[in-house]
Amino acid sequence: MTAVITSKGPHYPGLRLSWNPFPWLSTLSFHIYTIYLVCSNNIWDIIIPGLLFGATNSHIAPFYAMGPALSVYQILAATPFMLLWSCCNIFLFCLHNQKHPDTIAEDKLNKPWRPMATGRLTAAQATRILYLMHPLCFLVALSIGGFTPYVVLTLFHLWYNELGGASNGILKNIQNAVGFCCFYAGPLEVATQHSIINSNRQAKVWLAILAAIFATTSHAQDFRDMEGDRAAGRRTIPLVFGDTLSRWDGSKRHGA
Repeated sequence: MTAVITSKGPHYPGLRLSWNPFPWLSTLSFHIYTIYLVCSNNIWDIIIPGLLFGATNSHIAPFYAMGPALSVYQILAATPFMLLWSCCNIFLFCLHNQKHPDTIAEDKLNKPWRPMATGRLTAAQATRILYLMHPLCFLVALSIGGFTPYVVLTLFHLWYNELGGASNGILKNIQNAVGFCCFYAGPLEVATQHSIINSNRQAKVWLAILAAIFATTSHAQDFRDMEGDRAAGRRTIPLVFGDTLSRWDGSKRHGA
Protein backbone atom coordinates (compact mmCIF):
# COMPACT_ATOMS: atom_id res chain seq x y z
CA MET A 1 0.00 0.00 0.00
CA THR A 2 1.43 3.37 -1.02
CA ALA A 3 1.61 6.10 1.59
CA VAL A 4 0.52 9.66 0.84
CA ILE A 5 2.62 12.21 2.70
CA THR A 6 0.53 14.92 4.37
CA SER A 7 1.26 17.68 6.88
CA LYS A 8 0.25 15.25 9.63
CA GLY A 9 2.59 12.53 8.43
CA PRO A 10 2.14 9.48 6.16
CA HIS A 11 -1.45 8.53 5.33
CA TYR A 12 -2.51 5.22 3.85
CA PRO A 13 -5.70 5.54 1.76
CA GLY A 14 -8.13 2.72 2.37
CA LEU A 15 -6.52 1.69 5.66
CA ARG A 16 -8.92 2.01 8.58
CA LEU A 17 -8.17 1.20 12.19
CA SER A 18 -11.22 -0.24 13.86
CA TRP A 19 -10.39 0.97 17.34
CA ASN A 20 -7.95 3.36 18.96
CA PRO A 21 -7.90 2.90 22.75
CA PHE A 22 -5.83 6.06 23.33
CA PRO A 23 -6.93 8.74 20.86
CA TRP A 24 -5.68 11.46 23.17
CA LEU A 25 -2.16 10.04 22.95
CA SER A 26 -1.89 10.55 19.20
CA THR A 27 -3.32 14.06 19.58
CA LEU A 28 -0.86 14.90 22.33
CA SER A 29 2.10 13.55 20.36
CA PHE A 30 0.98 15.54 17.32
CA HIS A 31 0.97 18.80 19.30
CA ILE A 32 4.26 18.07 21.06
CA TYR A 33 5.92 17.38 17.73
CA THR A 34 4.43 20.58 16.32
CA ILE A 35 5.98 22.56 19.18
CA TYR A 36 9.28 20.85 18.50
CA LEU A 37 9.12 21.74 14.80
CA VAL A 38 8.42 25.38 15.64
CA CYS A 39 11.50 25.61 17.86
CA SER A 40 13.80 22.96 16.40
CA ASN A 41 16.17 25.41 14.72
CA ASN A 42 16.91 27.10 18.03
CA ILE A 43 17.58 24.15 20.31
CA TRP A 44 21.31 23.88 19.72
CA ASP A 45 22.11 27.54 19.08
CA ILE A 46 19.98 29.17 21.80
CA ILE A 47 18.44 26.81 24.35
CA ILE A 48 21.43 24.52 25.00
CA PRO A 49 24.06 27.32 25.12
CA GLY A 50 21.78 29.33 27.41
CA LEU A 51 21.41 26.38 29.78
CA LEU A 52 25.17 25.82 29.80
CA PHE A 53 25.78 29.51 30.43
CA GLY A 54 23.35 29.52 33.34
CA ALA A 55 24.71 26.30 34.81
CA THR A 56 28.41 27.13 34.59
CA ASN A 57 28.12 30.73 35.73
CA SER A 58 25.79 29.93 38.62
CA HIS A 59 28.61 27.77 39.94
CA ILE A 60 30.72 30.95 40.26
CA ALA A 61 27.83 33.27 41.14
CA PRO A 62 29.79 35.16 43.84
CA PHE A 63 32.18 36.37 41.13
CA TYR A 64 29.23 38.25 39.64
CA ALA A 65 27.71 39.26 42.99
CA MET A 66 24.71 37.08 42.18
CA GLY A 67 24.44 35.12 45.38
CA PRO A 68 26.25 32.05 46.70
CA ALA A 69 27.90 29.51 44.42
CA LEU A 70 25.56 26.70 43.47
CA SER A 71 26.63 23.11 43.93
CA VAL A 72 26.29 20.56 41.17
CA TYR A 73 23.17 19.19 42.82
CA GLN A 74 21.63 22.64 43.09
CA ILE A 75 22.38 23.30 39.43
CA LEU A 76 20.78 20.01 38.44
CA ALA A 77 17.73 20.87 40.54
CA ALA A 78 17.50 24.26 38.82
CA THR A 79 17.91 22.84 35.30
CA PRO A 80 14.20 22.01 34.71
CA PHE A 81 13.28 25.58 35.66
CA MET A 82 15.98 27.04 33.42
CA LEU A 83 14.71 24.83 30.61
CA LEU A 84 11.12 25.91 31.25
CA TRP A 85 12.09 29.58 31.05
CA SER A 86 14.06 29.07 27.84
CA CYS A 87 11.46 26.90 26.11
CA CYS A 88 8.55 29.20 26.91
CA ASN A 89 10.37 32.26 25.62
CA ILE A 90 11.79 30.63 22.49
CA PHE A 91 8.36 29.24 21.61
CA LEU A 92 6.85 32.70 22.05
CA PHE A 93 9.52 34.25 19.84
CA CYS A 94 9.22 31.59 17.14
CA LEU A 95 5.44 31.92 16.91
CA HIS A 96 5.77 35.67 16.39
CA ASN A 97 8.55 35.12 13.90
CA GLN A 98 6.94 32.41 11.78
CA LYS A 99 3.30 33.50 11.49
CA HIS A 100 3.63 36.28 8.91
CA PRO A 101 2.82 35.58 5.24
CA ASP A 102 6.28 36.66 4.03
CA THR A 103 7.95 34.45 6.63
CA ILE A 104 5.78 31.48 5.66
CA ALA A 105 6.72 32.02 2.01
CA GLU A 106 10.38 32.27 3.00
CA ASP A 107 10.18 29.11 5.11
CA LYS A 108 8.74 27.17 2.18
CA LEU A 109 12.10 27.76 0.51
CA ASN A 110 14.52 27.80 3.45
CA LYS A 111 12.88 25.68 6.15
CA PRO A 112 10.06 23.69 4.54
CA TRP A 113 9.60 21.47 7.62
CA ARG A 114 8.26 24.31 9.77
CA PRO A 115 4.60 23.80 10.74
CA MET A 116 3.20 26.92 9.11
CA ALA A 117 5.10 26.23 5.91
CA THR A 118 3.56 22.76 5.68
CA GLY A 119 0.08 23.75 6.86
CA ARG A 120 0.40 21.69 10.02
CA LEU A 121 -0.27 24.92 11.96
CA THR A 122 -2.07 27.96 10.59
CA ALA A 123 -1.18 31.59 11.24
CA ALA A 124 -4.58 32.09 12.89
CA GLN A 125 -3.93 29.19 15.25
CA ALA A 126 -0.48 30.58 16.04
CA THR A 127 -2.03 33.94 16.90
CA ARG A 128 -4.48 32.30 19.29
CA ILE A 129 -1.64 30.41 20.94
CA LEU A 130 0.21 33.70 21.39
CA TYR A 131 -2.69 35.02 23.46
CA LEU A 132 -1.96 32.16 25.86
CA MET A 133 1.82 32.27 25.68
CA HIS A 134 2.25 35.93 26.62
CA PRO A 135 0.58 35.62 30.04
CA LEU A 136 2.19 32.21 30.53
CA CYS A 137 5.70 33.58 29.93
CA PHE A 138 4.94 36.51 32.22
CA LEU A 139 3.83 34.17 35.01
CA VAL A 140 6.79 31.85 34.49
CA ALA A 141 9.29 34.71 34.75
CA LEU A 142 7.46 36.17 37.72
CA SER A 143 7.40 32.89 39.60
CA ILE A 144 10.76 31.23 38.86
CA GLY A 145 12.97 34.21 37.97
CA GLY A 146 14.49 35.70 34.86
CA PHE A 147 11.99 38.55 34.81
CA THR A 148 14.32 41.27 33.52
CA PRO A 149 15.61 39.21 30.56
CA TYR A 150 12.01 38.22 29.82
CA VAL A 151 10.86 41.85 29.65
CA VAL A 152 13.79 42.98 27.50
CA LEU A 153 13.48 39.94 25.25
CA THR A 154 9.75 40.45 24.76
CA LEU A 155 10.15 44.12 23.86
CA PHE A 156 12.91 43.39 21.39
CA HIS A 157 11.26 40.43 19.71
CA LEU A 158 8.04 42.41 19.29
CA TRP A 159 10.12 45.11 17.61
CA TYR A 160 11.94 42.46 15.58
CA ASN A 161 8.89 40.50 14.43
CA GLU A 162 5.92 42.85 14.56
CA LEU A 163 7.34 46.34 13.99
CA GLY A 164 9.72 45.67 11.12
CA GLY A 165 12.92 45.61 13.13
CA ALA A 166 14.31 42.69 11.16
CA SER A 167 13.98 44.53 7.84
CA ASN A 168 17.30 46.30 8.35
CA GLY A 169 20.32 43.99 8.37
CA ILE A 170 22.39 45.99 10.85
CA LEU A 171 19.48 46.53 13.23
CA LYS A 172 18.69 42.84 12.93
CA ASN A 173 22.19 41.96 14.13
CA ILE A 174 21.85 44.30 17.12
CA GLN A 175 18.46 42.85 18.01
CA ASN A 176 19.84 39.33 17.68
CA ALA A 177 22.67 40.27 20.03
CA VAL A 178 20.23 41.54 22.66
CA GLY A 179 18.07 38.46 22.22
CA PHE A 180 20.95 36.03 22.62
CA CYS A 181 22.13 37.82 25.76
CA CYS A 182 18.63 37.59 27.23
CA PHE A 183 18.53 33.86 26.52
CA TYR A 184 21.84 33.57 28.36
CA ALA A 185 20.99 35.85 31.27
CA GLY A 186 17.53 34.35 31.84
CA PRO A 187 18.66 30.86 32.89
CA LEU A 188 21.39 32.40 35.04
CA GLU A 189 18.82 34.50 36.89
CA VAL A 190 16.55 31.48 37.29
CA ALA A 191 19.38 29.40 38.76
CA THR A 192 20.79 32.04 41.11
CA GLN A 193 17.52 33.81 41.92
CA HIS A 194 19.39 37.09 41.55
CA SER A 195 18.81 39.74 38.92
CA ILE A 196 21.50 40.56 36.39
CA ILE A 197 20.66 44.23 37.01
CA ASN A 198 22.00 43.96 40.56
CA SER A 199 25.13 42.08 39.51
CA ASN A 200 28.57 43.63 39.50
CA ARG A 201 30.64 45.03 36.66
CA GLN A 202 32.09 41.64 35.69
CA ALA A 203 28.69 40.21 34.76
CA LYS A 204 27.77 43.23 32.68
CA VAL A 205 31.13 43.24 30.90
CA TRP A 206 30.75 39.53 30.15
CA LEU A 207 27.32 40.11 28.60
CA ALA A 208 28.62 43.13 26.68
CA ILE A 209 31.38 40.98 25.18
CA LEU A 210 28.84 38.35 24.17
CA ALA A 211 26.59 41.04 22.69
CA ALA A 212 29.49 42.41 20.63
CA ILE A 213 30.28 38.93 19.32
CA PHE A 214 26.67 38.24 18.37
CA ALA A 215 26.17 41.68 16.83
CA THR A 216 29.11 41.20 14.48
CA THR A 217 28.61 37.53 13.58
CA SER A 218 24.91 36.64 13.78
CA HIS A 219 24.38 37.47 10.11
CA ALA A 220 26.36 34.31 9.31
CA GLN A 221 23.10 32.38 9.69
CA ASP A 222 21.61 34.46 6.87
CA PHE A 223 23.92 32.96 4.24
CA ARG A 224 21.96 29.71 4.22
CA ASP A 225 18.68 31.64 3.91
CA MET A 226 19.62 33.97 1.06
CA GLU A 227 17.22 32.45 -1.45
CA GLY A 228 14.21 32.74 0.83
CA ASP A 229 15.25 36.16 2.16
CA ARG A 230 15.54 37.46 -1.40
CA ALA A 231 12.10 36.10 -2.26
CA ALA A 232 10.64 37.71 0.87
CA GLY A 233 12.25 41.07 0.09
CA ARG A 234 14.42 41.10 3.20
CA ARG A 235 17.52 43.28 3.37
CA THR A 236 19.91 41.05 5.26
CA ILE A 237 23.62 41.82 5.38
CA PRO A 238 24.58 39.06 2.88
CA LEU A 239 22.00 40.38 0.41
CA VAL A 240 22.87 44.06 0.89
CA PHE A 241 26.67 43.81 0.98
CA GLY A 242 27.14 40.65 -1.05
CA ASP A 243 28.58 37.29 -0.19
CA THR A 244 32.27 38.22 -0.25
CA LEU A 245 32.09 41.45 1.76
CA SER A 246 29.74 39.92 4.32
CA ARG A 247 32.22 37.12 4.96
CA TRP A 248 35.10 39.55 5.31
CA ASP A 249 37.29 39.00 8.34
CA GLY A 250 38.55 42.24 9.79
CA SER A 251 41.52 40.48 11.36
CA LYS A 252 42.95 39.80 7.90
CA ARG A 253 42.79 43.47 7.05
CA HIS A 254 44.87 44.31 10.08
CA GLY A 255 47.36 41.55 9.40
CA ALA A 256 46.41 39.53 12.45
